Amino acid sequence: RDNFLNPTVGNRTVLSGEYAGGFLGGDNYFTKGELEHSLYLPLFWRFVGMVHGKYGRLTGFDGREPPISEKFFLGGSYSLRGFEFREVGPKDENGDPIGGAEQLYFNFELICGIVPEQGLNLVAFYDTGNVWANVGDAALDDLRQSYGYGLRWMSPLGPMRFEWGYIIDPREGEESQGFSFVIGGAF
Repeated sequence: RDNFLNPTVGNRTVLSGEYAGGFLGGDNYFTKGELEHSLYLPLFWRFVGMVHGKYGRLTGFDGREPPISEKFFLGGSYSLRGFEFREVGPKDENGDPIGGAEQLYFNFELICGIVPEQGLNLVAFYDTGNVWANVGDAALDDLRQSYGYGLRWMSPLGPMRFEWGYIIDPREGEESQGFSFVIGGAF
């Protein structure tokens, strides 16, 4: 990427894996793998297209379930905007998130540098993805969707994001829209 915090061209790929238990000992026995890729393309004038995708898979072994702290959750500023934090994915009988063993999500953005020298950008986005309870349950016809817009500023305090997201086809109990404000971090 041409810029770590405010890229306009380039790509980033991250492959990660974890192994716990087995010959290493301990109480948790699981393997976890994730693949993530982001692509930035200059389009025209000050417009940049961004495509981001992430897949993750978690499995326990020796008859043990992975801890909830390792499970996947989606929703919020850095995954599916418009949904509340951890709202997307498996829930227990009370409607509380319990996380899942497999996740897949994509973010598509159109970014416009309105004051590039100050790091001020407008963004329109579309997000889609889901989390499934078990490995092998993933289905492309079961993806949740949202869209929205926002303002991003590379301020002296660090990156700031103000984003409004709207859920496409909200389910019972879900707010159809959400606002998020974040200081720091970029994806």
